[in-house]
Amino acid sequence: MTTQIPYNYIFYPFIKNEYKSLFLINIYKYLKFTFLKKNNFIIKSYPFNYEVKITNIQSNTWLDCIQKYNYLIQIKLPIIIKNNITKTFIYKKFLYYTLPIPNFYSIFIINGIKRILLPNLVNYEGINFIIHNKYYINIYIINIILFKYNILFYVELDIINYSIYFIIPLLKVKINFIYLLYFLKINNKTIIKLSNYGKSFFLKTILVNSIKYHTNNIKKEIKVFSIILKNRFQTYKFNNKNLSITIELIKILDLLIDFSLNKISNKNHFGITKINISIKNLFSFLNTYNIFLYHNIEYFINNNKIINNYYNLYKEFLLINPLFRILDETNIVSEISDLFKIINYNFNTTSLIIRDFKINQLNNLCILHTSDGISSGILMSLTLNTFYDTKSNSISYFYFQDILTYKVPVNININRQEYLKIILMELYNKKLNYFNKFILPIFWYSNFSYTNCTKNTININFKHLLGPSENLIPFIFFTDPTRCLMGAKMQSQSIPILGNKKLLVLTGAENYMTYNYGLLYSIQEGVVTYVTSTKIIVKDILNREITYLLNNNKMTTQLTVKHLYPIVWVGERVLSGQLLVSSNYITGDEITTGSYIKVLYGSYFGYDYEDSIIASQKLLYNNIFTSLHIYVYEASYYYNYNGYEYSSLLIPNISIYFKRNLNIYGIIKEGSCVLDNDIIISKIVRRKVHLTINKLCYFISFLFGSILYNIINLSIKNSNNTFGKIIKVEIFLKNYLNIRVFIGNINLLKIGDKVCGRHGNKGIISYVSKNVDLPYMKNGEYPDIITGSLGVPSRMNLGQLYEGLFGIKGFFLDTRLLINNFINKYYGINYLKYYLYKSLLQSSCKTGYHTIYNAYDPGRVLTRDGRSGEKLKGALCFGIVHYFKLIHMIKDKVHSRTVGNYTNITQQPVRGKSRNGGQRFGEMEVWSLEAFGSAYLLRELLTSRSDDINSRNSLYNMILNNTEYVLDSSISEPFKIIIKELKGLSLNINLSILYPNLFYKMKQILF
Repeated sequence: MTTQIPYNYIFYPFIKNEYKSLFLINIYKYLKFTFLKKNNFIIKSYPFNYEVKITNIQSNTWLDCIQKYNYLIQIKLPIIIKNNITKTFIYKKFLYYTLPIPNFYSIFIINGIKRILLPNLVNYEGINFIIHNKYYINIYIINIILFKYNILFYVELDIINYSIYFIIPLLKVKINFIYLLYFLKINNKTIIKLSNYGKSFFLKTILVNSIKYHTNNIKKEIKVFSIILKNRFQTYKFNNKNLSITIELIKILDLLIDFSLNKISNKNHFGITKINISIKNLFSFLNTYNIFLYHNIEYFINNNKIINNYYNLYKEFLLINPLFRILDETNIVSEISDLFKIINYNFNTTSLIIRDFKINQLNNLCILHTSDGISSGILMSLTLNTFYDTKSNSISYFYFQDILTYKVPVNININRQEYLKIILMELYNKKLNYFNKFILPIFWYSNFSYTNCTKNTININFKHLLGPSENLIPFIFFTDPTRCLMGAKMQSQSIPILGNKKLLVLTGAENYMTYNYGLLYSIQEGVVTYVTSTKIIVKDILNREITYLLNNNKMTTQLTVKHLYPIVWVGERVLSGQLLVSSNYITGDEITTGSYIKVLYGSYFGYDYEDSIIASQKLLYNNIFTSLHIYVYEASYYYNYNGYEYSSLLIPNISIYFKRNLNIYGIIKEGSCVLDNDIIISKIVRRKVHLTINKLCYFISFLFGSILYNIINLSIKNSNNTFGKIIKVEIFLKNYLNIRVFIGNINLLKIGDKVCGRHGNKGIISYVSKNVDLPYMKNGEYPDIITGSLGVPSRMNLGQLYEGLFGIKGFFLDTRLLINNFINKYYGINYLKYYLYKSLLQSSCKTGYHTIYNAYDPGRVLTRDGRSGEKLKGALCFGIVHYFKLIHMIKDKVHSRTVGNYTNITQQPVRGKSRNGGQRFGEMEVWSLEAFGSAYLLRELLTSRSDDINSRNSLYNMILNNTEYVLDSSISEPFKIIIKELKGLSLNINLSILYPNLFYKMKQILF
């Protein structure tokens, strides 16, 4: 018996069953007929005998090379068609639906690209608050949701008229709220006694005005409310669940008055929301299709193109839906971060109170992770310990803590969390724990207070306040939160490199993320019998063969390579849950997207300006930051009014050198190496010459008796300095010819590439120095990179210093460190500093490198100049930090622009590459050239490339007419800015011009 388990896509049974149930709901809503008469036909359907089939369709778009198949589900409905004229019966399985199917992580594959369905928070049960402005008057509304009975209430307060109304939108009923209380035998004495505002003038005025309220149909309306209000419903912020309905209704009255007096801090409570991850929302789009099917079923049966058009329409609906986002496959951290993302409330909500983080969201939503711009506070991330139950409720596990500090992990719902006291890792309010050991700061009912430690107290670990990417940052509480957020986002932008290494300073979250990602683990104990790069076969203890399929050399949406390789051998005995494969972003069972390198915090001939980084040639020689990429070129050949488009080796006006890798058909060969501007795919178009325009062509055509053609070369060339090797050539032939070529490229570290650490300490490579020219220590060690030291104190980024100094111990002693962020709390306030100095001293003694630990200046080392050998003044901080390479590479960023089109009004270049926009030189460009000393570029940039019209026209004349360049320039605005800034620095500018007219003209403008 053989069971095949694919790597990347597993169909879970409940997904298929949910599609079946949703199919029945939608089809029975409109197709309840037993027979349907259409002209001379009688159509009978049998909805109970439907058929569900999972298929995989391969299309011809080049993005399908990322995911080879698009997984779909087809639902077929059996029907019988009777012809009344011929008295014949036709049995046919009518294709009703063809839809994409998600996997366990709500990931769809559409057009070969993975798309993820983002979950969102929806209001479920309870109360939330709304302010409605009507005729410049604020009307305060309480929204009451009873999801169990699918009922929605509104309680509306009109301050001007001193009246409260109870509204049911579904029944279109609006009555006085106080009159409803009277009907439920709640008199004024009970209201004044139980209400917090019983003695207030505001409530008494509302009670007086309620007597004036009267309607003719009040008894019918009250009967409807009496039936609904017999059922219990959960309200907002109640201390006891077993309250009577009298107290509940009066409590709603008090909440409404509190809301009008701005006493409600949390107007959108997290406890009344649920995680909406169901795919039922997709089937709301099918209702219009069902209606159209009911009235036009005959056309659907005879024409299958309608089904195909509908499927394309449904795909378009998924592509434009904002909840369906392309899965970021840059690395494993980005994929897991996308799976943890959640939409908080609604994007249209702009209130800062709603966007702000609330206390009841602790241990459920990450306190740091959010997006920038308009979705700030809306698009957030779940924490590591949050999961969903079968009813889509958010559940997190806590630790109950009694007086004897005995901890028991318990799973708690968000609604139950309201009635418990929350403490954060035994956070005391004084330094001396002896005097206040049982007096702790707590959060209770969304408020902050101090109380004794009781049994109803739950403990929250600080790791459970953060998301997956934030938990990968060591010493996160020693760094500014904004830099931590940047470091978390930079980790999701790192690309897999060839020289990745395990982390020296750990956080403990590396193994958790790999085990929950979906790598291949052994599902049963057994012995490995077969191992290749694509397949692993294990024979278990029950003598069954289990086959594990590996998806190797997979191309991602970011044009990177995802590679898996087995780490077991034939004959090895594997246990249940043992890791079978590893990848280029995982070493062992830990995430390793980068490598640890030696960092020196100092300066190097000014190349460290503005967080720039100086790299050594060692990084290039050892391929530490070398990454693999795949580029795709595609060409299609059609037939148009000019004739056929074809490929051939006979390309006009192209030398043999650029055609050296092409075969006889003009297509590049597999395995050949390509350079810049090499032809990848040849494409030639012949167009007829219009004889009426050119008389010479007409004469030649009449003389020789042939038709003249203009040969146009549309061949695809290798661009963007992509030097690589042809991996694969694919040829598709359906209605037209389509050729696709894959080029594998090795990207070395270049000047302009961006690298970053785990604390957001990013920088751009500004210079690559020789190893012998870099500063070195007494033991001969020299740094791999040199970065500026001003970025550490200015951004309060002390966590990278702790990581670098502890990394010295891990590097020289061949150890790995897992240090608790709250080690000072358990062992003393300065224990981390003491342990750091002790680690440096231990590394210095065991290795014999006494320069590692400087007793007079701990944490800093003395260095010498690599060029002269002289000692450098002062000591510099030296550490070993984990760095990774970001996907923002200089190769994809830099492009050249000429003097392009300018607008007539503003005399500024138009924007965008598609409009041939030119390069504008403004104030910031002036400042950058001043800082780097590139003054020789100022003449062209300040005249012809700025707002100097005369100089630009002279340049155009020189280029078009091949004449001499005449200096006919005026004074541009950026040049005036430079003069004024230099004068602000007490620098005088003297003009030495031989032409008097121009001298007086410039003197009047400048001075």
